[in-house]
Amino acid sequence: MQNDEQDLRFGAYGFLTLVDPGASVSEAIGAYGDLGGVTFVNAFVGGSFDGFVAVKSDVFADIQALIIGPARQSGVKVSWSIQVQAAMTLKAPHKKFPLPFPLHESLTRIRTAPHRAAAVLAEIDSVYSAKPTEDFGAHAAIVTGKRIDILVELASSSLETIQESIVNDLAPIDGIVASDTSFAFVEE
Repeated sequence: MQNDEQDLRFGAYGFLTLVDPGASVSEAIGAYGDLGGVTFVNAFVGGSFDGFVAVKSDVFADIQALIIGPARQSGVKVSWSIQVQAAMTLKAPHKKFPLPFPLHESLTRIRTAPHRAAAVLAEIDSVYSAKPTEDFGAHAAIVTGKRIDILVELASSSLETIQESIVNDLAPIDGIVASDTSFAFVEE
């Protein structure tokens, strides 16, 4: 676990899926952005979810109250994951990258072989801790959730750099059984 104060906070990640044909991703994202405790929210494309919301708090009860209360929206299904353990060198997803905006971002939900989450996270940490540059960053953590063990966030000014890294660096890691990646363009 990281030792700086920001990494000691509790984290929850919500993966938004529109279930009402009349629902709007933009409206759902806007509504989540207005909630207290939300540190990031954005639309994502290309994977199995339409949007993503990150919630942080020093008090887990506050996260729980948000999830079972104001975070429920009509027409939007949210699958929530709770951060369990951040990578040793990399920070947990949605800690600030030292990269200039605008940037491209990917979120990859990984399912591992049984009892392999810690070993896969350690390998991800090893691969990506040597890779960050002025134009590329990575974060990862073990999380809870249905069919998800690890969440990996990659960011760069180049979408192609992220796509190449997913294929060449992430996908070959032993112990990954399945993955689901979505992409976003983030202006701030």
